[in-house]
Amino acid sequence: MKKLFKILLPVLSLMLILTVFSSCESKKTENEGTSTSANEQTEKQNDTTVKESSDDEVVDEIESNTVVLSVEGFGDITLELYPEYAPATVANFKKLVSEGFYDNTIFHRVMSGFMIQGGGFDAANPDTQKRAPAVKGEFAQNGFTKNTLSHKRGVISLARANDPNSGSSQFFIVHEDSDFLDGAYAAFGEVTDGMDVVDAIAGIEVETNPMNPKEQSLPVKYPVVSKAVIKE
Repeated sequence: MKKLFKILLPVLSLMLILTVFSSCESKKTENEGTSTSANEQTEKQNDTTVKESSDDEVVDEIESNTVVLSVEGFGDITLELYPEYAPATVANFKKLVSEGFYDNTIFHRVMSGFMIQGGGFDAANPDTQKRAPAVKGEFAQNGFTKNTLSHKRGVISLARANDPNSGSSQFFIVHEDSDFLDGAYAAFGEVTDGMDVVDAIAGIEVETNPMNPKEQSLPVKYPVVSKAVIKE
């Protein structure tokens, strides 16, 4: 029996992590003492249209694929985006950056050794999720097989709810290799400078996530992205 338990323990642990990550767009709504999941919020966004774009239909009017996130009190994170792996995801991310969508947003979910997540909540109003159009999930489990970018340390990927096409603005940066996410999430770039900033954010003080009581991931003090810009 003990031998069977030792064999099953790693499998059960992996299943728990995947279950937790499937709700990666969740956050506590403190004003009402309740919790709100992004899966529920996505369903309520009647004006959100999923872009079923093929490679030929993706419109990307921004030539540069370099984005810099300036995080208050931490420093800059430079990202290189890879449209060859996830063209619609990259085009959507750059469009949001160019529109100032990510300015003054927070990293609302932090798990050292796993990832840091942001892009969905404003620093001035952290209890309300920001709205953005959803994009088709560009990963193998959703029928998009050309995305072979692995979730290694420093890779940026699109967060989503259970619906494979629910990803929109929220993203996560992998803190340590997490290749068990490959094929299930749309990785679309990587950090080329500023992993020390990612490490610093990953090391901040966190408390229990109200949406996942077994998860210590809610920052006591939110790291703020003061500015996100396209670097020419």
